[in-house]
Amino acid sequence: MFQNPTSIYTITNDIAEIKIFPNPTKETLHFDLSDIDDKMLFVELTDTNSKVAITEKISSSDTELYIGKLPVGLYIVDFIGEKKHITEK
Repeated sequence: MFQNPTSIYTITNDIAEIKIFPNPTKETLHFDLSDIDDKMLFVELTDTNSKVAITEKISSSDTELYIGKLPVGLYIVDFIGEKKHITEK
């Protein structure tokens, strides 16, 4: 059983700080990308079989992505920009 089943996942590295929440979720995944300075940025969700499930352009520092139609599972999140590329599970 999870101690905190719905949480904010923060990625902090040499490139940027990104917050992904709630984790896990069934409907909408939110991103706080206020530390990213790329003007053109895409978010890509890939399943564990390396099949791209969603690719969407991100246009603001706080973004949400509807994932309600995706099968339940583990997804890898890629943030792809002109200057940066960040990958997380």
